[in-house]
Amino acid sequence: MITRERFTGRALVVFAFVLAAASASALAAAGSKKAGQAEPWLVEPPPKDTWAYQLHQIARWLAGIEQPHEQGGQCKPPCFVIGKIELGGRLSRGKIDFRITGSVLHEQPQRVPLFGPPHRVMLDDVKINGRPAVVGFEGANHYWVRTAERNFTITGVLSLMGEPSLTVAGPANLLSASFPDGRIAEGDRLAGLVNFTAHLEVGKAGTVASEKQPPVFQVARAIRIQKEITFEYLVTVKSGTEIPSVKLPLRYGETVLEVTRYRGWKQEGGLLVVPTRGNKVEFAVLGRMPRLGTFEIDDRSSYEWWLIESDVEHKVKVETNAKQVDSSESPIVRRLPTSRLFLLTRGQKLGIEVQPLASLRALATVISSQRRMLVWTKDGDIIAEDTIQYENNGIDYLPFLPGGVPIYLEADGEAQKLLTDDEGGKGRRLLIPLKKGNHSVRVQSRSKHSPGLFGGTFRPPVPAHDLAVSRASITVGLPEKVIPVWFSGGEGIESPIDEFDILFVAIAFIYALVAFSDRRMRAVGFVAITGLYFVVPELYFLLVTVTVAVLAVLLVWRRFAGWKRWLVFSAGAVMVFMVGAGFFGIVVGGAAMRRELPGPMKEYRVAEAKAKEAPGSRYAQVSVSQVQNRLANAPLQQVMLDGIATVKGVVPVAMPMPSYARTVTLRRELVTPERPLEPLLVYVTTTSLYPLLALWLAAVAWTLWKLRGAMARALEAAASLWKAGQQAR
Repeated sequence: MITRERFTGRALVVFAFVLAAASASALAAAGSKKAGQAEPWLVEPPPKDTWAYQLHQIARWLAGIEQPHEQGGQCKPPCFVIGKIELGGRLSRGKIDFRITGSVLHEQPQRVPLFGPPHRVMLDDVKINGRPAVVGFEGANHYWVRTAERNFTITGVLSLMGEPSLTVAGPANLLSASFPDGRIAEGDRLAGLVNFTAHLEVGKAGTVASEKQPPVFQVARAIRIQKEITFEYLVTVKSGTEIPSVKLPLRYGETVLEVTRYRGWKQEGGLLVVPTRGNKVEFAVLGRMPRLGTFEIDDRSSYEWWLIESDVEHKVKVETNAKQVDSSESPIVRRLPTSRLFLLTRGQKLGIEVQPLASLRALATVISSQRRMLVWTKDGDIIAEDTIQYENNGIDYLPFLPGGVPIYLEADGEAQKLLTDDEGGKGRRLLIPLKKGNHSVRVQSRSKHSPGLFGGTFRPPVPAHDLAVSRASITVGLPEKVIPVWFSGGEGIESPIDEFDILFVAIAFIYALVAFSDRRMRAVGFVAITGLYFVVPELYFLLVTVTVAVLAVLLVWRRFAGWKRWLVFSAGAVMVFMVGAGFFGIVVGGAAMRRELPGPMKEYRVAEAKAKEAPGSRYAQVSVSQVQNRLANAPLQQVMLDGIATVKGVVPVAMPMPSYARTVTLRRELVTPERPLEPLLVYVTTTSLYPLLALWLAAVAWTLWKLRGAMARALEAAASLWKAGQQAR
């Protein structure tokens, strides 16, 4: 019997469904119209706190106007559903057939993710619902297909490049694989996949599918060949159940030194046992390996990465049938200059042979420049100063023979104690401490060589050591009484006679040839004029200038007359004055400069003079009273070295270089013990020049005596010309 209450409830339910159906049909009709033609009462929903709003939402869902993932017309990701992914084909040929089914939950086209990463997986012949698909990829993650189909089926062929694994971007409800010659290590049927990496294993047909699925076991190995052979194994184990421990066979005599992330490990003969926990285990094994040979992968691995590294002192030869890939893909960080990466699968072997390379002798220290300034005094004392620029990478001390008694050592501007291991040799071999890098050293030494009475030869002492010198030079400062004639032993020969001297001697020869008539007169005149250039160059240039001026005057006097003559005289006088003054200044200045120091030595002397004036200078002089006080306070350590007061064991002070009248310089590139710098100076003294000076004075006097008549007639002609000029005015 139907009561009143039950009849009222059923009537309300029937009314609600009728109203919902009517609203759905009306909303569907409104949805098919344009936005501008929709009725306001159909578009605007009722208030949310009423039954009418709930019925309105049900009606919109039934009409298909708004899906559950839509909010205000926008889709809340994911806007697609991947129901099933099917994989098939033969793994041995490296290509996999795939089939993906799913649905799109929005009216707008969506990107449905497929497989990745793109640099290891290649897709081909991709179709969606039987038509060619638009395929792209997103960064280094995965490929995608763009579609607006409500229900889609995507098919294609997938090729693996390198590592036998692929990533399923998802989300996917189900992954199913059926391979006649292999399997997915994680399982052939997997559910709920998001960014899942599937590892593929190749096996015998008909056997893999029936086996119980073991945990995923992966090993990446690195062998580093240096003075000793070390290894690093990166082990990854995954399982659906708890992993209490991992056992790793050590088949090549490895000695384990460290296992990361887990304690309590122990090596029992050829087996490493690592206690672990959880269903995913990752750790690294580090140690030493006694020898190299032929290697294979672990029986539980479907493939392994093998990274072979070596330093520059070892040559490695690898023989294998495995594939070599780019070493940047190695899961183990590269640490040595030379590295090669191989991908080994089951049945492949890797043979390694190593050959140590012999080291050649190399320059541990080299001297880039060595400059020696040597001053030879008139009393025969020689003070030498060496400035050395070097680069050191492996020598502690440099045994240095300065060619005399060392008296001062300076490193990078700081005075150093004089150290020697040659006490039997009177302390003449100096040990210079060398710092690593680029540095400079300054050494002073003292020796003696008396000059000959009339001249002779002099071999300036040069420093001796075992290092190669890139550029070496020696400059010898000579006293006033020593005149260099020849200086050799380097690259070229230095002589006091240069190209300017030859030019002016040639002018003297032409002058004598034109000015004098007979041979005897020409020879004696040539000697007189040439000697005048070397003894008094100013008079030589004055003689040449006056002669040219007189010849010019005579030429103008004969060619011109009247005011033209005086105009030419005036212009010529101005020109001669200007040219003569400039020429005279250049020549005399050049001659004076040639007698001074060369540019670098001049700068050195200026710097030395400034250093003497600076307060606290290392060049500071020690007075006689100070020397006497030092000798009185240190009677046990004092010694006398060739008349110079010295104290043993103290930091020395530098000796200022003596003065000199002239210098000669010699240079050579690349000086070695087998190719030394051996300077030789041939010189004469002023004593030997006295006879030549007397001979020159005699030549001058004889020339003047022979020309006395010509000079008298020239004076008379000049006087007559002067009188004629006065009368013409």
